Amino acid sequence: MTVGGKWFRRGGEKLVLHGVAYGPFGSEEGDGLPGRERAAEDLRMIAAWGGKAVRVYTVPPGWFLDLCGENGLVVLAGVPWAVHADFLSGEVEREMAKTAVREAARTLAGREEVAALLVGNEIPSVLVRWLGWRRVRAFLEELIDVVREEAPELLAGYANYPSTEVLVPGNADFVACNVYLEDGEALGRYLARLQNLAGDRPLLISEVGADVLGMGEERQAALRTLGWEPVGDAWLDGTQVHLAPNSGISIELSRDIAGFSINAQGDGYLRLIPTRGAAGAAVKGGVPLPLS
Repeated sequence: MTVGGKWFRRGGEKLVLHGVAYGPFGSEEGDGLPGRERAAEDLRMIAAWGGKAVRVYTVPPGWFLDLCGENGLVVLAGVPWAVHADFLSGEVEREMAKTAVREAARTLAGREEVAALLVGNEIPSVLVRWLGWRRVRAFLEELIDVVREEAPELLAGYANYPSTEVLVPGNADFVACNVYLEDGEALGRYLARLQNLAGDRPLLISEVGADVLGMGEERQAALRTLGWEPVGDAWLDGTQVHLAPNSGISIELSRDIAGFSINAQGDGYLRLIPTRGAAGAAVKGGVPLPLS
């Protein structure tokens, strides 16, 4: 996987990373993934509705990467480390984060299924203000340098969010941001701002979603008209629909694509079910929902 201008490319061809942010799920192995059989079924369904990418929040094991490869999916991998604690004041904490990233890069090096490694995810804004955003951004750039040292061919970035947009690492291969905006005009304006921040690098929306239990089906269905369609390929090189369980029971997102609703159900696993009710009505006869 490479980047060329505003796009991700694979084998020289432009690849738009339509996909799903998958998990993290509770597991005995601690890898944030369901069992192999459950994952195999989920990945087949993601590929069936046109997904191209899966974002996970840990370093995926070889069997998961194999399954993704079999289904034509690429993986955006994460690295779990203590982003919610002071990781700059002590050398031990800094080295622990660097070691986690280094081991992740070594593990994923050479795997064609891996699109990129995200060296962190949503460092809390309160912590950023306390530590100082310039120091935090500089440390994220150090982590990306670690990836370069261990796996020069592996793309690297950081999953940011609007409250800390100043943290865009200067040496990242692409700009990734988790965006939860439920107003079409606000979304359009913020996507334009993100493009300015990205400059000549690809822009990846690394999470987008809605709490369907809190908002209700009608409001969730209305998100279909937010304006992702007009955004088009001129805007984004990928969007990851967020499907993560909340305490193992709630639906983080129920989104309708090609006549099916993607659900994280009571057991916290991904399902594709026939559309119905208000959410089903939003699909307008099963027209696929563009996620680029």
